[in-house]
Amino acid sequence: MNIEQPGQKSRAPCHLLLVMVRWGDRWTAGASGPPVLYRHHACGQIGHVELHCSVCGQPMRAADVDVLPGPGSGDGSA
Repeated sequence: MNIEQPGQKSRAPCHLLLVMVRWGDRWTAGASGPPVLYRHHACGQIGHVELHCSVCGQPMRAADVDVLPGPGSGDGSA
């Protein structure tokens, strides 16, 4: 058994939650701003989570991507 695997599995939902928090901060935070701030360990700056392409680094929004069948889809096209 890989000792690190449970840690990786437990951190994965945190990525999703940070993206959801960004949505909430953008659309529901009042005039006083978001209820919590996030300091990035690597640069020490207060920032927010954004999705970026793992290949080119450009932002990934719903309008910027096509959803294609993957190798596990079972449709034979991947």
